[in-house]
Amino acid sequence: MRFERGVNDVTGSPIFVMRLAGQARHLEVQLLADQYGNAISLFGRDCSVQRRHQKIIEEAPVTIAHPEKFEEMERAAVRLAKLVGYVSAGTVECELSNSLCASVLSLSLFNRPL
Repeated sequence: MRFERGVNDVTGSPIFVMRLAGQARHLEVQLLADQYGNAISLFGRDCSVQRRHQKIIEEAPVTIAHPEKFEEMERAAVRLAKLVGYVSAGTVECELSNSLCASVLSLSLFNRPL
């Protein structure tokens, strides 16, 4: 029943199946990108404390990830923005799994109108 509801909620929307990420952290990278193809990471924050999918606490700077891992996430966020030709301020959300050797599981780009 849930599958049919998910399919019918957004017509033509694909369904994604992902591996369960135990003890995953919801980390975000804030960035700016311009019309000339430049993009920079401003800072990051840990938004893992949530209730009913709503952020309750946002912690900055990110301290839960190793600095090298977070720098990798920032580089991936900047690459993503450049790849899609993004122009504006934005947030790239990442799911970092501690149980999967600190691997980044997903990236999503959300715009912030200027």
